[in-house]
Amino acid sequence: MDTLYYDGKCALCSREIRFLKKHAKALHFIDIHTLEETHLPDKVTLLKVLHLRKSDKTWLTGIDATVCSWQHTPYGYIMQILKWPIINIFTQYIYKYWANKRYCNLYQEK
Repeated sequence: MDTLYYDGKCALCSREIRFLKKHAKALHFIDIHTLEETHLPDKVTLLKVLHLRKSDKTWLTGIDATVCSWQHTPYGYIMQILKWPIINIFTQYIYKYWANKRYCNLYQEK
């Protein structure tokens, strides 16, 4: 089963996770803030971008993790658009910009 690691303190993230929990099948959710010492990447790494660990133990991050998590819902086909080559260039850039801004706003300006 795939596992999605999300930031439970991020309002936008939590909103999407609520939707995914309602519609996703065979997807496990873990709030990063509930993790203790583990063999996983450290919490800061996990908080900076969305992480998904596939059942085969490979990791996906950012847009790739988002698209994969949505594949567990009936709406996954819509998110596949984000992987189209031309669109993916922009979505990768926008995601990285947004994720950095979100992390700085939530964790570095306090």
